[in-house]
Amino acid sequence: MTTERKTWRSNSLALVVSIFWAVVILVGLVVALFLLALGSQFGATQLLFRLLVGFWFFLATNLPLISTNAATWVPGLAAFGLAVVGIHVFLRPWAVKKGKRWPVGNSLALGAVIPVLFVIAFLVPGILLQLQGLSG
Repeated sequence: MTTERKTWRSNSLALVVSIFWAVVILVGLVVALFLLALGSQFGATQLLFRLLVGFWFFLATNLPLISTNAATWVPGLAAFGLAVVGIHVFLRPWAVKKGKRWPVGNSLALGAVIPVLFVIAFLVPGILLQLQGLSG
């Protein structure tokens, strides 16, 4: 690998990292302004208490209701495994046509998006309910 290529790669990585932190800071400022607006309306102490401790009450209420019966979670794990196998079976020949490799790790990494999307599907309504509770 030439020095010019290494420099280009390190510069592009630095640019991606810089953009990431700029987005994090921007989102943080927007959230801070939103919380400041809510805090001035409802009282900062109550707002901080509900944001920091409110989820604990939600977990205390709903965590015991989650089933530990294997009949409820084994099909989910099986579906996840089949999805990862399906991803690998579908994308490996596609990558070979393009002249590239498609290791199992790529399929596992892509399959890891499935639980993330599942968690997001539960978090968004919870966040909206918290905001609704904060707004009165």
